[in-house]
Amino acid sequence: MFAGRNAQRRGESTTHASFYKLETNTLEQPKTHSRLERITVYSAVFVLHIPKSILEQLQALAQSAKPLEIVGLLGGSELTRISTLIPLENNASDPTRRFEADRHSLVHGLKILRESRLELCALYHSHPNGPALPSKVDLENAQWDVPMLIVDAVTLTVRAWRLVDGSEVKLEVMS
Repeated sequence: MFAGRNAQRRGESTTHASFYKLETNTLEQPKTHSRLERITVYSAVFVLHIPKSILEQLQALAQSAKPLEIVGLLGGSELTRISTLIPLENNASDPTRRFEADRHSLVHGLKILRESRLELCALYHSHPNGPALPSKVDLENAQWDVPMLIVDAVTLTVRAWRLVDGSEVKLEVMS
């Protein structure tokens, strides 16, 4: 679980049309995306691009941490192009069944992204005994408006989800 609020719980718009309206009302393309732009772009159908090397790092981290869950940040550009993996410390009371990002490592990870001029594209965590599907707890605790990659540490399957509505996000592996 991460500190934050679920945009839909606050009644913010999550329509694809509002993203285009925000973009067309500006004179130039913004260098970073506002929270509302982030929320609306993720409600559209899109593809999350991940380099094969980062996917393999995720799988190796999940497998080596078994029986514990891993958690972290995935940064990049254009909200959909992952280029950086930042592991975070799992501070959950039972890290074999839950994840909770340590506040200090979370703040440090976000600072690394900001200083590197990268955007937060997604979060990740693992399920040590599978599957790469959101658990009931994952869905109930959804607080971030970015996709969540879930790694099945048994089969090494990785899938991406919008936990705020339970929809799957297409994940494209780049070589």
